[in-house]
Amino acid sequence: MTQKFVKYAAVSRNIDNINAWFRLCQINGTPYVIIKTRMKYADVRWDHINFLPEIDNYIDKIGQSFVDGFILIFKKYANKKSEYIVGGRVAEFKNIDIELVESMASEIYDYILEKLCLTESKNKHV
Repeated sequence: MTQKFVKYAAVSRNIDNINAWFRLCQINGTPYVIIKTRMKYADVRWDHINFLPEIDNYIDKIGQSFVDGFILIFKKYANKKSEYIVGGRVAEFKNIDIELVESMASEIYDYILEKLCLTESKNKHV
């Protein structure tokens, strides 16, 4: 099974696993999705930073439809405390119920692969 995200505790000062995950995403050309956990809620973040410039250009080309997909995913998992910040190159979802956060992160990962027409190797846009 493909790893789709990495989790870390908000109180943790050890970011080695986050750095290792970033490097792995960069090498494999896969979406960089992270989960920051707290007791009751968690945050999910995606950043384009590991993608090649040609993928950034494609994100610009598809524009608002890419952002709209993130918002639909947010609405599926949100509660009254949840918030989002979404742009073409970053998406952050705050205060997601802890028991739903892994499903949300997985869906975000899959959405990015599908919407950007990526294979799971070297950011290949097909």
